Amino acid sequence: MPENAFLQVIADFLRGPAGLTPAPALVGPALPALPAEAPAIVLALADVERIHSASRTTEPSTEALARDETIDLAAAAPPAPAESAPISADRREWLLASGGLVRADGTEGMLGAADMTVRVAGEPFTLVRSPARDGEVSVEAGNGRLRFAVPLPDAGLLRVSYFVAATQRQVTWLRGTLLLSVHDRDARIVENLSVAATRALLRTPPNGVRELTLESLSAIGAPDPLAAQTRARSARLRFQFEHVETTAATSGDRIRSIPVATPIGLRGG
Repeated sequence: MPENAFLQVIADFLRGPAGLTPAPALVGPALPALPAEAPAIVLALADVERIHSASRTTEPSTEALARDETIDLAAAAPPAPAESAPISADRREWLLASGGLVRADGTEGMLGAADMTVRVAGEPFTLVRSPARDGEVSVEAGNGRLRFAVPLPDAGLLRVSYFVAATQRQVTWLRGTLLLSVHDRDARIVENLSVAATRALLRTPPNGVRELTLESLSAIGAPDPLAAQTRARSARLRFQFEHVETTAATSGDRIRSIPVATPIGLRGG
């Protein structure tokens, strides 16, 4: 969801690159509930809209997307899995969640150690051309099928890291008002941190933020019993944000797309 992705970008920036002092103990959509969660920076959208008549556009992409899978082999233990299961009946094949595997640089061809790693119960397996022998694994890059020389064990973890070919980038433009409020029991901390956070955002807008202007900065309020007795000051900032979501090829019917953004939930307003 582009709206939540925007809030995550702002939160990540305020937690790290902004270099705020004192560092906020909490950044996100939730009000502080305990004294230890202050100072807190609470983020919400006062209003938002997806702009332009065609705010969601599709562009070709040649990126390589990193993927990690961790499979509990005990969940695939006998009795023999159904036909639609990712593991074969003889437990020598595993179908990854994604097909269209590529090298780390996005090109096609034989995969090597830099392009894929496979571990079974902590033991590394060497990637080879088919057929694989003991301690080795081969892969069909097109559909993401791993082939082992011996059956996978009934317990332990299968860990696989690989890259898939991105097929398109979807771009959504947002416009709206960001509500940023700083909470702490000390009014001086509220004042200083609200100024520092706002100044950092205006000076160096985070990735994807194309426009950011300050609309208002409120007075510092009285202690709030619903927010751990903290006092708060709110800033309203108008923004425009470009959200990019990359989708990738898949194997079979297991998944259809891979969203790059990591959404967060919203509380408050």
